[in-house]
Amino acid sequence: MTIQFHMDSQPHIATPKELLRNFGKLIQLGDADARLFYETLAECAKESVSKNTLLERLAPPARIRDDPKKGPVWVQAAKYFASAVAENGTRLVWELYEHLPTSERFKLLGQYFTPQHVGKFALSGLRDQPTSILDPMAGHGIFLQQARARYPSAHIVGVDIDYLPLAAARLVLGNETTLVCDDVFRWARVQVANAADFGFSAVIGNPAYVSYQNLSMARNVTGEIVVEGSYRDWLLETLKEIATEKAVDSELASLFKFWSGYSDLSVYVMTLAWLLVENGGQIAFVLSNHWMERRYGLELRRFLSSHGTIRGIVIHRAGKWFPRAQIPASIIVYIKGPISERQKNKGIPYVEIDAPPLPDINAYLNSILKEDFWQWIDAADQPGKYGSLRVTFKPWQNDGDRSALDTRGRVLDFPSGFPQRNCLSLTDVGWNVHQGLRTGCNEVFYVQKSNEEPELYIASQTLRGKKMQHELFIPEELVTPVIRRLSSASKLVVGRGQADAYFLNLTDAVFKEDKSGLRDYPKEWIRKWGMESLTVIPEELARYLNERATTPYEGKGKIRGAVVSLSAIRTNIYRPSAKSVDIPRRPRFWYQVPVQHRHHGRIIIPRVVSGSIRAFLVRKPESILIDANFTTFNSESDIVDAKRMWVWFNSNAFRALCELNGVPLGGGALKLEAELLSQIPVPRAVMDKDETIFNALCAMLEAPQICDEHLLQVGRAIDENLFGVELAAADLEVLTRLTNQRRKIMSIKQ
Repeated sequence: MTIQFHMDSQPHIATPKELLRNFGKLIQLGDADARLFYETLAECAKESVSKNTLLERLAPPARIRDDPKKGPVWVQAAKYFASAVAENGTRLVWELYEHLPTSERFKLLGQYFTPQHVGKFALSGLRDQPTSILDPMAGHGIFLQQARARYPSAHIVGVDIDYLPLAAARLVLGNETTLVCDDVFRWARVQVANAADFGFSAVIGNPAYVSYQNLSMARNVTGEIVVEGSYRDWLLETLKEIATEKAVDSELASLFKFWSGYSDLSVYVMTLAWLLVENGGQIAFVLSNHWMERRYGLELRRFLSSHGTIRGIVIHRAGKWFPRAQIPASIIVYIKGPISERQKNKGIPYVEIDAPPLPDINAYLNSILKEDFWQWIDAADQPGKYGSLRVTFKPWQNDGDRSALDTRGRVLDFPSGFPQRNCLSLTDVGWNVHQGLRTGCNEVFYVQKSNEEPELYIASQTLRGKKMQHELFIPEELVTPVIRRLSSASKLVVGRGQADAYFLNLTDAVFKEDKSGLRDYPKEWIRKWGMESLTVIPEELARYLNERATTPYEGKGKIRGAVVSLSAIRTNIYRPSAKSVDIPRRPRFWYQVPVQHRHHGRIIIPRVVSGSIRAFLVRKPESILIDANFTTFNSESDIVDAKRMWVWFNSNAFRALCELNGVPLGGGALKLEAELLSQIPVPRAVMDKDETIFNALCAMLEAPQICDEHLLQVGRAIDENLFGVELAAADLEVLTRLTNQRRKIMSIKQ
């Protein structure tokens, strides 16, 4: 095998594209060996930039040297990078870290690299001159480098759990910057235990966004086992210990009491930052928007706004702070201590940038405002449009009234002229909103129907990166059709005919041995549970499921351990306590995914849309399940019938509300969570208008096919009947502009 590494005979400046092209060839070594090469290169570059010395130090380890495929790749890479580092300096190795082909590691650890201009802008929001600075999740040192340049006399500390980025950070940071390889929560607990007044005048950085489901994997991916058991529980207990040591546990008591187990890691980091920053100190973070937009962040938002001043929150919905990340993010600057009069009276200043991706956010803002952005936002006290900037003020808490923190507490943006005062909530009209079915392991629980025999199904499995298929005979009563995806060509009325998979519905079925095991419980319980009515899973299917239980699950290209050990699967398992006084609910086994009424839907809307937002009416919803890719709407009352709600959800006014308040994703898509959709009101006109009007509108929506352009015209007809011609034209203009803006982002990416 011959791999050619590009290297000019004359000295040259290596470009990021060239680095990526050449380092990408090391993928052939395998991900682990490519990381080993980089770590070795970083350690060598730290000591010497002499080409010959680097070549000598970069000699391959024996196991790679003796490998006829890997050995030559390593040697050629060593020659290329030894020359490149000798000519360009160690900074090249630092820049190279962002191009490492380790996307899975980056994703699990939440390593999304902050562009230098974004880090510089965030730091410019700090007032005065901080004397001590902490970056709790420093990565390869973007913020540390910027802080050292801006505050040369400050004591600066960077902490990261991963040794690999710190190896890169050491190349551009002098000995005056302290770098610590440790879990920052464990490190902080030890420091505070030794000195309760341990703290910093500023905490900065880009905390990792890691969802609660992946916290344990993020902890383990570096090989560093921080704690046995639940990492989430340990994180919360650690925060409580630090709060107690600092004698502020009473202040945080309410926050901890209502702490959500669904919080992502950045919420824990923000709380830690508040604990470690001194009174009057500041926090400058680049954070995921999720904690500001989702229910699990309610208590933290309330706490922060009650214990300090948010100088400003900057959102760039049309662009992305991070080239690799799909998660929308914001810059927040926070001052711990007194609350400003503006925050008390008006709320927190949000600045939304309506512009394409920016090469330099600070230069862009200053060119618009003709003055320093942060001084400008300090003086702003009225919402409005300022060129491409839109300023709003939003309260995070209302005189301590917890009801203001319910899902209705979020301040929605409305199209101009929308009749806000003449609306009711979804709850008021008897409708509720949920997410569809989430199995936690789709490869096990979703199967495809074979055309060969009536009860023959095809189950898929990924094993060592290869797709495999299993043929299984499954009784009809053990499968339920499920809608997982719908295309823009789908009708707006759907049913079993649009099902694209079947769900293994084993709620009332058990393995033979599990049914026998139920006899260990009291007879009264067994009788109440209706044990004899439980179906025994056929032997072939039971054998297949038992085998799958112990095999690694390779969902979305990553191995997550044995199926039965997955966190989502473990939540299926329930064993009643023998100490129960009353008869508990029936035991549940790992293969019994609990199906609820909310997993069916009378109306469904995709959670992520790329074109026009579409609401689908489901025919006979009790006969079909809806996947978690959709939000489901159901009603137990007859206050407003389904067809009237379906018409409202396909109006341009409804779409405009979604565009204004949804979460833009990379590539021009829009995310519509159930929490947001539950807040969008229902105009009284939906209930008051004549039945003949809705029959006519329903007939338009029931057309065999409706393209996006036709859908907008139908939406306009709905608005004209509900609100009048003038408002319908305004809604169409807003909707067209916002949708085109998303599509422009998509075309830029493509």
